[in-house]
Amino acid sequence: MKKECFLINVIGIAVPVGLQSMLQSSFSMIDQVMVGQLGGAAVSAVEVAGRPMFIYSVVLGAVAAIAGIMISQYLGMKDEQTADRSLWR
Repeated sequence: MKKECFLINVIGIAVPVGLQSMLQSSFSMIDQVMVGQLGGAAVSAVEVAGRPMFIYSVVLGAVAAIAGIMISQYLGMKDEQTADRSLWR
């Protein structure tokens, strides 16, 4: 694979992932700004309500990262059968 082709593929994956991460992190900030006019109790309530979503995002990101590492190792060893099994089961 040529270096230019590889860079195009990386950018094609990195830009949407970066935009998704930026949007996801900005939602909490936007919620705080909108609710900030209602007082401290409302801001605290939004923070408490947003905590489970944050924990879910962290856990899901960790699982996805670990799966990506394992699958890339299997593909590096040219063990496509195990990589497919890891991805689909």
